[in-house]
Amino acid sequence: MIPSVGTRRSARLMGRLARDRAGASAIEFALIAPMICAGLLSVVDVGRAVNERMLLDGVLRAGALVAMSDPGVAAVSGAIGIVDSGQGTAAQRGRLTLDVERYCACLDETEMALACNATCAGSLQTAIFYRLAGSTTFDGMLLPRISLGAESRVRIR
Repeated sequence: MIPSVGTRRSARLMGRLARDRAGASAIEFALIAPMICAGLLSVVDVGRAVNERMLLDGVLRAGALVAMSDPGVAAVSGAIGIVDSGQGTAAQRGRLTLDVERYCACLDETEMALACNATCAGSLQTAIFYRLAGSTTFDGMLLPRISLGAESRVRIR
């Protein structure tokens, strides 16, 4: 069977297209661009999550500074609220949960709260602590919802 003129012409056209490299860069970029964009958005998400955690740490650090003078739970909570109102966006502040607790404990068992007039082993006096805790959630563009939390303890006596 003899190839027709149309068949030969289309074979030559296909051969020319196979040798032509003019659009190869555009096709390669189109294949790689989504991965580059996803990587960039992930880096931005991680940076925003780290920033949110730093804001939380800053609020707790300010509360710890106030707690060092032992003004009471209400005063420490109020100081944390003032610092929190000046940081971050309204949405960030809406997701933030803060907790302040004043308790007494022995120095060898700082987790177990006791009455402040109790005595510890060796007739030592109990120490006074403030525990400041904060938690928030972060919703990223690509990252799933992340729970961020921090805690700070201050020993007064």
